[in-house]
Amino acid sequence: MQQENSEPVLYQGKAFTTWKQAFETIESQAKQQGFNIIYSRVEKKSDRTFRRRIAQCKHYGNYVTKSNKETTTKHLGCAWHINLLELTSKNPFKYVYITTLHDIHSHNLNPNII
Repeated sequence: MQQENSEPVLYQGKAFTTWKQAFETIESQAKQQGFNIIYSRVEKKSDRTFRRRIAQCKHYGNYVTKSNKETTTKHLGCAWHINLLELTSKNPFKYVYITTLHDIHSHNLNPNII
C-alpha cells in the first residue's frame, strides 16, 4: 500500500501524459485497494479521441428497479469516482488531468479478491 509521508498516487489536479497512462494508473490503484472500476460517460473531440471520461467504482450509485421482481444488484450506493479531462486550450502537450476525485466507498474493500 502507500507509505506514510508519500504523495498519494491519485489526487485532484494530477496530470498524466496519455489516456492510457491515466487508465493504467487508476486500474492499478483500484486493484491494490480491492475494488473494480467501470468507465462511464465519455465525451470525444472531433478527431474521435477522448476529451472527458469518468471512472467509477462498480458499486457506484443506487439501482431503482422498474419491476416487482426480487432481484439483486451490484449498486451499493458507493460514491467513489474520478473525472478525467484533456483540456482543449492552453494544453500543448495534451495532458490528461484528474478534475474530481471522490475517494469514499460505502462498502468493504478486499485486495485479495481482485
